Amino acid sequence: MAKASKGFTLVEVLIALGIFFTLLVTLSVLFFTSIQTNLLTRHITAATGLAQDKLEELQNTAYAQLASGADASLLTATRGTTNGIFTRRWTVASGPVTGTQVLTVIVAWPDAGGRQVQLQTIRATS
Repeated sequence: MAKASKGFTLVEVLIALGIFFTLLVTLSVLFFTSIQTNLLTRHITAATGLAQDKLEELQNTAYAQLASGADASLLTATRGTTNGIFTRRWTVASGPVTGTQVLTVIVAWPDAGGRQVQLQTIRATS
């Protein structure tokens, strides 16, 4: 009569540990990537808000007073407060048709290689 086996062999334990550590490394890489993506998304959202604010301000400025420029200090994600990481500049150029201007706002921040958000619109004389 065969004796019942109790426990695991060393080979089975080593294979199980190998699978466990492979899964652990994979999950840690996914976790790290998720954190980086979340931070990038937060920066893109904040930069887009800063660009939209400036674009609306330019659209509400008298046509004859529009001029290119840049903010004097770094901005934060709370739209316009200083001591942050974002730079914002805008350009006013002649439009494709007489009586129009192209308004471009660029918000940048120092990320891997530098990232930026650019919004653009065309404004006509009112």
